[in-house]
Amino acid sequence: MVLRFFALKAIFMNSSAKTAYATACGPVSVYNPQTFLNRRTGPVFESEEIKKRKREEAYWKGVEKARQTGALEGFMDAMADLVVPDSMGTEEYKAYKQGYRDVASGKIKGKTSAPKTQEKPITLDVSEKAWYALCDNSDFMSDETVRHYSEALRAGSHHVAFVIGLSGFTGYRCPRCGEPGQFKIRFLGRIAHPVCGWSGYMGTGAYIGHQLAQIFHTGIRAGGSMKDDADRKGDRSGGWIYGIFTFLFVGVFRAALAVVLIPLHILVALFQPDQTKSELVTRVIILAIVLATFGTGIYEIQQASRSDLPVSQQVVVPQSPGSSSDSSRAYQPSVQPSFNCTKARTRVELLICRDSRLAGLDAEMVSTHNQVLSRLSPDARLEFRRQHLAWFKDYSRTCNQSPDDADRATCVANRLSAHTAELKNWSQ
Repeated sequence: MVLRFFALKAIFMNSSAKTAYATACGPVSVYNPQTFLNRRTGPVFESEEIKKRKREEAYWKGVEKARQTGALEGFMDAMADLVVPDSMGTEEYKAYKQGYRDVASGKIKGKTSAPKTQEKPITLDVSEKAWYALCDNSDFMSDETVRHYSEALRAGSHHVAFVIGLSGFTGYRCPRCGEPGQFKIRFLGRIAHPVCGWSGYMGTGAYIGHQLAQIFHTGIRAGGSMKDDADRKGDRSGGWIYGIFTFLFVGVFRAALAVVLIPLHILVALFQPDQTKSELVTRVIILAIVLATFGTGIYEIQQASRSDLPVSQQVVVPQSPGSSSDSSRAYQPSVQPSFNCTKARTRVELLICRDSRLAGLDAEMVSTHNQVLSRLSPDARLEFRRQHLAWFKDYSRTCNQSPDDADRATCVANRLSAHTAELKNWSQ
């Protein structure tokens, strides 16, 4: 993963490598330049050579526009502002205005036209072309083959090409014939060995690592695209900000996708034949961790939603004298609150269950609430319940955030007493 990071970084900063790839491989489908850029590296930053060429093109556009409009020196700035294309960046705009100004001031006369420049094609090494073709068209590469190309590419200082080629592969040993090598990763980590006809799924640990690498690579490609777009418009400082935020935004969504794909991979891989005992144990353990994590999250959500319910909506289950355990009796005050203390979870609920005075205030408040509710018309009950629910949420949130039990007890007592008085005034 670290090697892939540095490889991607080198490619983003070196547009000549892309040009070389496209120039050397021409129309051959496996070397299509757009396919190569999208799938292997994504959008990249412009080199200084490309920026220089764009400035020159903008300059001669300004010259041509000045000739077409009959530029006047006194109005050249206004005219340039009117005719400048919206998509032109800051540096290109300056070059455009300079070309316009040179015609207006007489520096350029006659039929002088833009010089024709021809970029020198940069070709790929033979070993690079062969390596990329092999990676694009192979589901499996033996260790001997990979070692051969590794030595050839490293000898020519083509380390980046080697890492890029293997970015979609994983090292594995075929369970059927035992041959080790690099297998191309398909959907959900499916791999195949065409020599013996075996197909299955890669190791779960390796698949998790592959998904983590894909999160990083996807964010890099999206951030690089945003940065490149900002550079074309001349917004250099803002480009980095947009790139970073895009990297984070896209990375979060790609991480969410990985959270879905990893459990699916484990489920389908559990039922494949010919898997080793260590792979089976690893998948069972990871699946148990995933299920436990999901279960804990669901439980916490349920508890959070339960704490938002008003006390009057919590059902009290009568307990026989001998049915509760000793631990639950320790939390039963002499005065029973309006809810079942054996189901108390929040700090406020646990405190009320330990304090008879607070339990009495809670019971009085709920009793007054029910009395008022019973005397209201159906329409008035809706408004009454809405106001009571709003009060309860504020009361529960505020008192649960108190730093200690002493402050929490004061908060609970004051809130319950004040609300009970409000309910009594409502009934009048």
